[in-house]
Parts: sequence; structure tokens; C-alpha cells
Amino acid sequence: IDEAGWDYGAPLSDIRRLVTRWKDGYDWCKHEKALNEEMPQFTRDIAVEGHGVLNIHYVHKESKVKGAIPLLFVHGCESISSVVATTTN
Repeated sequence: IDEAGWDYGAPLSDIRRLVTRWKDGYDWCKHEKALNEEMPQFTRDIAVEGHGVLNIHYVHKESKVKGAIPLLFVHGCESISSVVATTTN
């Protein structure tokens, strides 16, 4: 199976390497702080008909370019934060 590459999912050696990095070498607090400083984040309760109240999380970062077209990123997971940070800079 080691020679199968990604045919059966992520290779175990890659998973082990990532786990070691996340466990012993990745400073989540450092990256979280940088994201929070770079991208102003807010939450808001919105009434959704037939559902009730939905608490949404969003980033509001104004462009430095006068007259820039606003962008709306809609997502379902936290991973979009790094993409938005890269895109907005």
C-alpha cells in the first residue's frame, strides 16, 4: 500500500509527518493571533424564516483601493480564513 500514493487516501507517512508537525512544531496561537489582527471578525444573529436564529461569523475588511468592488466569501468551514487573508492582501 505504501506504493499506492494517494489511490487509497492520504499515505500514512504523510499523516504521521503532519501529526508530528501539528503536535510538536506548529504554533496555532501565533497563527490565530496573526489572523485575528489582520482580519477584523464579527458575529451576528440573523433571523432565518423557517429555521430560527442563525449566528453567522464574518470578516469585514475594507479595501485600501477607493471604489473597489466588495467581495463576499460564503463558506462552511474555518479553512477559508487563510484563503481570504491571502486574497485580501
